[in-house]
Amino acid sequence: MKTLAAIKGATISRGNKVLLENFSLQLEESSITTIIGANGVGKTSLLLAIAGELALEGGSLSIAGKNISDYSLAELALLRTYCPSTLNSAFPFTVNEFVNFGSTPWRKNVSVMLHAERLARVLATFDLVHLGSKSVLSLSSGEQQRVLLAKTFLQGARLLILDEPTTALDMSHQILINKAVIAHKNEGGTVLIASHDQDFIKGMGGRIVELKG
Repeated sequence: MKTLAAIKGATISRGNKVLLENFSLQLEESSITTIIGANGVGKTSLLLAIAGELALEGGSLSIAGKNISDYSLAELALLRTYCPSTLNSAFPFTVNEFVNFGSTPWRKNVSVMLHAERLARVLATFDLVHLGSKSVLSLSSGEQQRVLLAKTFLQGARLLILDEPTTALDMSHQILINKAVIAHKNEGGTVLIASHDQDFIKGMGGRIVELKG
């Protein structure tokens, strides 16, 4: 299998605390990797570093064989995308508007009809059609989590980075997420997840990496 993303010899810190030192991890194409470990060992920090939202203090990060510094922001948006565990928005966007932000990297290059089809498909996948006109600020935590996931999947990046994607979801919606993740993997995509949810982890299969601090 080909390596899609690789972090090598990395040091990752938050504040004055070193969380990971000389850390390396390869993510293969068409694979699922789940990061587990106790709170505070660096799971979210690792995801943020691979997503490019937390600077490495040492080591390197490459995607598709090139250092991330060799890509434009537009190119990176089609290669990787990060989904946080909670929604942080100060604006009352509707569900349709917020999810549609995920189409920004590619929507100018497709027809209006294809854009609409992709948006409708992802809204249906995450059971959001009936919520389309509601403000994201009025939703429950579980509904907001599904909105974040829908936006992430709509972006269509090859590497999906998901931070605790099921914490606020009931079992029926966890199953939806499970199916969406596996479908992305089966279509050649790569998924990196941080999770405490043992049932979700078992349903994913793939590789499990434990951080012990």
